[in-house]
Amino acid sequence: RVSHLSYMNGGAAIVLWLLHDLHFGTSNVTEVKQELEDLMADIKKTANKVRAKLKVIEQNIEQEEHTNKSSADLRIRKTQHSTLSRKFVEVMTEYNRTQTDYRERCKGRIQRQLEITGRTTTNEELEEMLEQGNSAVFTQGIIMETQQAKQTLADIEARHADIIKLENSIRELHDMFMDMAMLGEMIDRIEYHVEHAVDYVQTATQDTKKALKYQSKARRKKIMILICVSILIIILCSTIAGYLGLGCMALLTFLFLLSLPCITPPLQHAKLRQRPGSAALLCLLSTDLFANVPFSSLFYCEL
Repeated sequence: RVSHLSYMNGGAAIVLWLLHDLHFGTSNVTEVKQELEDLMADIKKTANKVRAKLKVIEQNIEQEEHTNKSSADLRIRKTQHSTLSRKFVEVMTEYNRTQTDYRERCKGRIQRQLEITGRTTTNEELEEMLEQGNSAVFTQGIIMETQQAKQTLADIEARHADIIKLENSIRELHDMFMDMAMLGEMIDRIEYHVEHAVDYVQTATQDTKKALKYQSKARRKKIMILICVSILIIILCSTIAGYLGLGCMALLTFLFLLSLPCITPPLQHAKLRQRPGSAALLCLLSTDLFANVPFSSLFYCEL
């Protein structure tokens, strides 16, 4: 498919050169016309092949979309199909523009030659003559008294024949473009979804950044709450210890015993629970040893 498009692109450039050569008459007109007709016929045949292959690829993609929508291979094939289709349309558009430009040059030359013979026509009248498809409408009323007049008449008829051929070719290209209209719409849909996918990715990235920011703030708030709760527990336990006359060491032992379920492994915690007398004895010893510690020194120990 790529080789066909490359050939068509090169062929369009050759057509442009041949049309230029034909218009300015720098070579044998008969040979140039024959070469031009052969090349245009070959380009038309190649264009039909490319169009048929692109349609087959499009149908295969549509069938595969119903079975495997998220396949990476399918997305790659869509991109390749879109690229080839776009290139095909660009080549054929350039080819069509070349033929249209040559038609306008031929029409202008016919108009100038008619003016030389003494017949003045407007652009609208010339278009009506071209639409009739009969070269006699250009030559009626022209008196062929000189060889120059005869040559002018022959040139007008030749240019008219060229325009008729170009119009047929342009009409075929128009039908081809109409047939490719659905292909262009599918390419536009693919580009539309790709653009929106990019927008969705950007939005998701922004949302992710916001979520990370909120998560960081929530973590800091949680730590601050835990610190406040810990301070409240320490103050509460200190107040209770002061009220009961417990010492600083007894308070620390009490807090240590409260934190055992969190800081000891399950087995060690289970052994400690199996020996409640040890914990009680440790608490009583601490109470007896530090019962005479003043309450104000409790905060000093905590700091």
